[in-house]
Order: sequence, then C-alpha cells, then structure tokens
Amino acid sequence: MMLKFFAFLSLLSLLSHGIEATKDPVELLCPGTSTVTPNTTYQANLDLVLYSLLSNATTKNGFYKSSAGHRPSTSSMAVFSAEEISQPKIANIVWQMLLKIWPLAALGTKKPSFGTTTVWHSQSSDKKFATRKDKFALFQLFSSAECVPDISAFNCSECLRKAISYLPSCCSGKIGGRILLPSCSIRYETYSFYSSPEAHGRAALLRIIGAVASSAVVAMVVFAVVYRFFRRKRLKKSSSKIDEIIDRSEFSNIESLQFRLSAIKAATNNFDNRNKLGEGGFGSVYKGTLPNGQEIAAKRLSKCSGQGAEEFKNEIESVTKLQHRNLVRLLGLCFEGEEKILVYEFVPNRSLDYFLFDAVRKDQLYWPKRYKIIVGIARGLLYLHEDSRLRIIHRDLKASNVLLDGDMNPRISDFGTARIFGVDQIEGSTNRIVGTYGYMSPEYVTFGNFSVKSDVFSFGVLILEIISSKRNSSSKSESGEGLLDIAWRYWRNGTPLKLMDPALKESCSINEVIRGVHIGLLCVQEDMEDRPTMAAVVAMLTSDTTSLPLPRQPAFTNSSDVESYKPCSTISDQLNTC
Repeated sequence: MMLKFFAFLSLLSLLSHGIEATKDPVELLCPGTSTVTPNTTYQANLDLVLYSLLSNATTKNGFYKSSAGHRPSTSSMAVFSAEEISQPKIANIVWQMLLKIWPLAALGTKKPSFGTTTVWHSQSSDKKFATRKDKFALFQLFSSAECVPDISAFNCSECLRKAISYLPSCCSGKIGGRILLPSCSIRYETYSFYSSPEAHGRAALLRIIGAVASSAVVAMVVFAVVYRFFRRKRLKKSSSKIDEIIDRSEFSNIESLQFRLSAIKAATNNFDNRNKLGEGGFGSVYKGTLPNGQEIAAKRLSKCSGQGAEEFKNEIESVTKLQHRNLVRLLGLCFEGEEKILVYEFVPNRSLDYFLFDAVRKDQLYWPKRYKIIVGIARGLLYLHEDSRLRIIHRDLKASNVLLDGDMNPRISDFGTARIFGVDQIEGSTNRIVGTYGYMSPEYVTFGNFSVKSDVFSFGVLILEIISSKRNSSSKSESGEGLLDIAWRYWRNGTPLKLMDPALKESCSINEVIRGVHIGLLCVQEDMEDRPTMAAVVAMLTSDTTSLPLPRQPAFTNSSDVESYKPCSTISDQLNTC
C-alpha cells in the first residue's frame, strides 16, 4: 500500500515535467461504444488510412495522423510509437502503438499548442514526454508519463490525472504498473525502464562521433590504398629505369664478390636506422658485422633514385677493378630482387672532415699525421691516374670523401661521379656538372671539361685545408677573401706559415709546412697546363731535393699577379718573419 502511495505521488509530480511513451499495451480504456461494420464505405476509408499510417509512421518523429473520405463516412487515425522503440521497427510492431480512431473533428483543425503549461520543458518540444526517479529507504522508483503530441496542454494534463486515478484499482500492492489511455499513458517500476534525455544526447553524440570517425577511417584507408598504388607504380617505373641503367648481367661473372641479401640483412640487423652511417643521393650506408667478425659498410641504392643508379653503376665499374691501400676496398656486391647493394670494408675513424674542421677533434691531427694523410691521398690519386689498369678521374675529391682507417691512413672513397678514361684519352667533357663547388677546377666549372688536372686542382685545395683547418667554401675573411686568396697573399708577402693552424705550432716541421703550401698553390693555378701531375706531386712531397717552380696566381682569386713578389725561400727567412 505504501509503494502504491509513493507511485501515486511520483506520477502526480510528473505533471510538472515532460511526457514519454510506453511499450506493451497492458490495458486500453476506450469510452466510446461505436463499432465498425464490415464491407462499408467507412471500412474502406479506414483501410486506406491504415495503409497510409503504416507507410508514414516511420517519419514525423514516430507520430502520424491521417484521414480519408467525407462525412458521414470519414475515417481518421493517429499512430504514436513509444519513445524507446526505434523508428525502423514501427511498421513491423504496430501492436506496440496506440491506435485511436475518432471523428475528424476530434483531431482538430488547429495545430497543437505546445509548452503552455509545465507538463513539458520546451515550447519547441515535439513530444510530451517526461521521466522521474525517486529514492526511498529500501528502493528506487522510476516513473514516466506521456501524451500524444497532437493534444493541447490542458487536455494532456486532464488525461494524465485520469490515468493516475486508475492506479488504486489496477495496481494496488504491485511493484510496477502501467495505465494506457488513447491520448496518454503512465508507468512506474522499481527499475530503470527508460533512457534519460542525457543518455539520448550522449548516444546521439556518440553516433555523430562514430560517423565522423568512420568517415575519417574510410578516407584514410582510401588514401593509403591510392598512395600505395601510385607509390608501387612509381617504384616499379623507377626500378625499371634503374634496371636499364644497371645491367646486373655485366657483374654476375664476379663470383668472388657476390653477397647474399640475407647475409647483409643479418649483418646490418635488417638495415636498422641505428646502424646508419650516412646517406646521399644514391641511398644510405649501413654499418654491419659479418659472422666472422669482420665489420662492413653496406651502401644500399635507393629504389627510386635514377641519378643514384648512374653513380652506383660508375662506382661498381670503377672500384671493382681497383686495389690500393689508399683507396676504400670493395668486398662485394648484392643484386637480389629490387635490392642493389655494395659492400665495403668498414673504416672506423670516419672521414677527414669529421676531425679537420672540428675545433676539438682537429687537435688529434698533429702535423706528422696530417702530412702522412696528404702523402697518402697523393699516392691514391697517382694510382687512379697512372698506375691502375684504367685511368680514372675521381671528379669529387674533398675532405668528406677521404676516410681514415684505424691507423689514420687515408682511403679515397665515393666513386659515384668517377669517369674511366681510355688508355690514350686525356680529357673529357660533360653538360652535367657534378661534384662540390670550392673543389672544382675553373675549366670544369666554366666549360664542363675534366681531366687528371681537375683532380690535381681538388687535391691542391685539400692540401691548403689540411694545413689551415679551414674550409675553402666557408673561410671568407672580413675583406671577402677565400682560402685561396689568403694562401696566395701570405705566399706573396713571404709569410706562408701564417696559413698554418696554430695548433700545429709545437708538432710541425716548418720545411714540410712551407713545402705543403707551395705544392698546394702549384696545384690550384688557373691554367691547367701549369699544374703538376700527381706523379710530380708525389715526388715533391717525398723528396727534399726536388726543386719546385714558383706558383702563379690561383684560380678564383681577386688579387693581381705581381711579378716582383719575393717568397720566402729558406727556413731562416720563415723563422724571422713568422
């Protein structure tokens, strides 16, 4: 009895809130006594309205009304689905709807007036629907009240009051109950049987988020598929171009140099980025360790680099035929599938520029080491130009392409831009200038002509950099002088030792430093005919008795060539002036 009283109070309080629909009809109170006679005009009109009702009830937010015929056989209907019934199910579960039939006049010709009382929250609400939850000592009571949308606020209130008045007679002593009238319904239970407005809002928001997320995922998948398609197409095209450039059959007969891809992957931990030593236009270089403990440097060609393929082919053609202690040593190569890899011995002390141009590390290069490096590079170039089976022009000699082994011996590397000359060939030309500005000879920069004297010019720049620890490309003074300008000015003023890195003062041989500056200036003369060959350079570096001609003004310098300058010719002169 107490529960019934609480339910009665709870449902009364819903009159000051909104309204909701119910599901399974338990009881229908119909005050009218009229019946429908079969096979009449009214029955036919009723069938038309019912058909229209079932076709349109899934719209209009679950509420639809229609009429057919003329007086006195007019048939009118309204269908209203419960709030918790999904719209697509309405047509299939008409028995869950409240179907009412009354004269058209009862439907009214005026639009329903919403929000005139506190039975619902908003004037814009298209459903008279409210819920309530009350907490008691031993249980919670959930209740709902609902009116069909097409009745007035006053009629809704009256209908609900009438429904509540039925509670004592139908639901006494029960923990739940429902009253369904043609225009309203009420329900109470000790469990939650409805979705709160907040839940509806959250569900709608989740549906929106889900739709947006799904659309985004679909878009990403489509993009990924399209990107992968075009990337594979591009890679396939690039791979075909690379295969045209590099004919693997040309190198398949070098059995002793063949490496299996699986062995290289195992050595480099599947080309782990942590093992990457560097990269360039051709691709990347990875450090690895073979099962026998030998360390290697694997030069892996990029799968979409046409220019890299040209350099890769040049390198194979050049290095496979070379063996010299001052050249980097090729251990083997690998052509499997789309992979094209050159395997070199690993040179532990990185490149010359790593030490030479660093304010701290350059101190590890005291003068005897520097002079040994100069002589070693000269011998490596001499081998390329005159002593190997082929005459090879490196075309990109610079500090970063000189590697240093464990004993700081130099190894010339990176033969990607190298050119092989015939036995009687002296000079070549190209329309595509490759290499590094600052090391290029004037005839190569201006006309694209290259020869052994182009490498000699690069070597001269490198000698002056090794002596001074300054880059030719970034050693401009306040007056705008480059390294060649500075070296030439010191030489003309009789003070070539001023070019030397001050850190070498304690370890240097003054005669070797002066001789080094002298040879460097001979190598960078503007006229290629005035430059010495590498055979002459090696003789100058290794023999104190070899006489040296006086250098002319270097290429790319601003000062005029003054014939009356007096260079220092003896060690005593240098000690007095430097």
